[in-house]
Amino acid sequence: MIKQPKPAVLHIITKLDLGGAQKSCLALIQELQTQHPNYEIYLISGITGPLVPQAQTLKNVYLLPSLIWEVKLQNIFLELQNFYHIWQIMRQLKQKHPQLIVHTHTIKAGTIGRFAGLLAGVKTRIHTIHGYAFHPYQNKLVWLSFYLIELINSLITTHFICVSQSDLEAGCELFPNFKLKSSLIRAATTGPVQPLRPVKSTGFTIGTIANLKPGKNLFELLRAFKLAQKSYPNLKLEIIGDGPLGPAITEQIKKLNLTEQVKLLGWVPNPQIYLQNWQTFVFTSLWEGLPCAVVEARALNLPILAYQVGGIPDLILPEQLYPIGSWSKLADGIKKHYLQIPKLHPPTLLPEFYTAKMALDHINLYKELSL
Repeated sequence: MIKQPKPAVLHIITKLDLGGAQKSCLALIQELQTQHPNYEIYLISGITGPLVPQAQTLKNVYLLPSLIWEVKLQNIFLELQNFYHIWQIMRQLKQKHPQLIVHTHTIKAGTIGRFAGLLAGVKTRIHTIHGYAFHPYQNKLVWLSFYLIELINSLITTHFICVSQSDLEAGCELFPNFKLKSSLIRAATTGPVQPLRPVKSTGFTIGTIANLKPGKNLFELLRAFKLAQKSYPNLKLEIIGDGPLGPAITEQIKKLNLTEQVKLLGWVPNPQIYLQNWQTFVFTSLWEGLPCAVVEARALNLPILAYQVGGIPDLILPEQLYPIGSWSKLADGIKKHYLQIPKLHPPTLLPEFYTAKMALDHINLYKELSL
């Protein structure tokens, strides 16, 4: 009897940075490879980023030197090289797995991957939306350019996965037939977490996890913290993350005379060590899909204050949300949390956001689309 080849899924993502899309993509692949061996799972990504070592522990990984995050006109030959390499890999995998599924993440990998899949004869082309590439803080020409790219991509997409309700609703408004070919599957990076250890910090510490990039809006967080700290001098702020705005943020901390109160911790291997010693998690991002940092803070039952963007309203109560730009009100929220006696609670059960649930939802979708 001839043995039938396993069904296979090829995931494609660009740079393995410490972003929510990258973390949830790797968590998904790891869970699928370990818990669902009836599927052969592959990954294509670039060779740069802090998560590359984690990707190298997985099976069936292709790391392409030419696959970089930046898109520049002078790199057009590099992009053509990317397309050709990915198309070749798809053709080889399709010979081995006739029912190959291509599953892309983020706009650049999503564009190259879906068109390469179309030309390679891959019938099922899935794209996960971890927040849209266009947002209100771009100028109109940039916004329109990204929207048109996503619109064209939508015409060759078999199915969309949204990680937040807001992205699902936006897709239904912006793209034709989106409602008929989309699903809501939460992004996850972890399973159930252990109970919190006793708080060790001497003062009242708030914290955040974010790439130090413009969209994370950390200058407003510093303004809110400075305003709250004037009333309560023993307030402390810890920021986990790194990025291009690191020097500018360091300079702003000095200008605000907060060098003793604010710590830039960079990327740390186990953020939970810090989160379990914070009294409040604060998030001031201007646009998001479903930020994994907020999911992880929510799983630890850490009080959260955040701007109302993306999928964050899916995670926390309305009274914990603030309009974008209302950093003075955010400061009031920090002060209110300061006046409350911190209480440690067991972690909140969030099965919808566990990796096991995320992987099972994907397997069920793959099976449905393969029928």
